[in-house]
Amino acid sequence: MTMNNAGLQAAFAESSGDVWLVFLTISHPSLTDGPLYLVCNSTDVTRGGQLYTGVLFNIVLPGQHDRRSSYASLRLPNVDRKITDAVRPLKDSNDTVDVSLEVALAASPDDTQHGPWSMVLTNVTWDDSTVEGTLSPVVDLDQDWPEVTMDRARFPGLFAG
Repeated sequence: MTMNNAGLQAAFAESSGDVWLVFLTISHPSLTDGPLYLVCNSTDVTRGGQLYTGVLFNIVLPGQHDRRSSYASLRLPNVDRKITDAVRPLKDSNDTVDVSLEVALAASPDDTQHGPWSMVLTNVTWDDSTVEGTLSPVVDLDQDWPEVTMDRARFPGLFAG
């Protein structure tokens, strides 16, 4: 996903009044009413015709380690019973919850600036105030690596003549 001009200006400006929003879609078969749609914001936001519930959650991005894999973590307030209903089946199983993450500007929430990133939520714990878990990327073994092939048609400057 390539950022548009508004996103680039907000990202590289010395200061900006633009607000970045992180949108989460949490999916699991146990969610009979459909996926949970959350936005890291104090108010609800409509995006693509879908209402995202404003929840002030926290995502800790992975660190860089030489010899081991890094994982992100998600911590969100336990403010909706749907959240614990989604993770309760995971307590004693190897099942995972699918999570999609996207970033957009509040002024234009339909325009994705980063993402979507597909992840799975595992190692979930919860109490009366928070739900926490580990976010891992979805590994698609059929995906080309690197994502873009450096060939003559796409990158003619890399090849002589």
